[in-house]
Parts: sequence; C-alpha cells; structure tokens
Amino acid sequence: MTPALPSGAVSVALGGALVVVGYLIAARGWTFLIAGFDRTSAADPDAVGDVVGNAVIRVGLAVAVVGGATGAGYVPDEANFALAAAILLVVARLLYRVNVVLPRQRAEGNGA
Repeated sequence: MTPALPSGAVSVALGGALVVVGYLIAARGWTFLIAGFDRTSAADPDAVGDVVGNAVIRVGLAVAVVGGATGAGYVPDEANFALAAAILLVVARLLYRVNVVLPRQRAEGNGA
C-alpha cells in the first residue's frame, strides 16, 4: 500500500482545495498565491496566473479523481505512483513555460 494518498475522502477534499486555489489564481488574478512570483518579473503577471492557475486546477482534479477511485477500491494503489509522475511532469512543464516561454513571448511583443 502506498502512503501517497491516505484515503479517498482526504484526497477528494485536497483535490477540491487545489481546484479552488487554481481558480483564484487563474480567474481572479490572485498571483500572490504563487510562491516566489514577483509581479515585476519578466513574465506577464496575467499570463503567469493563467498558466499556473490552470495547471493547479488540472492537478487538483487528478488528485480528487485518482484518490477517490483508489480509496473506493476501483484502481490499484500503483495509480498513486502514476499520479505522482504526472504531477512531476506538469510541474516541469509549468516551470519551463513560466521561466522560458512567457518572458520570450513578452520580449518579442506577441503578448501571452
């Protein structure tokens, strides 16, 4: 048994909380929720909020679905390892987009 997601109810609640935080970042523009982000950085704050918020929403939905299904016994515990690998890939893509793609687009004048 993997300790990644303790129970279905906790995982669904955690996933729901991540969806709410992602919504606040993407739709409301609360970029102060992004750790280490400075509004004076090279990237457009609205574009960063959109990219990070949508990524957090996707991760929250995945945690809720996989955690709930694992807790209910519909999928094997190894699905938690697949979820962890997927989250690592999402974070790596997110870091690349925020640090490389968005500043380059802003410098070229293409917007976000």
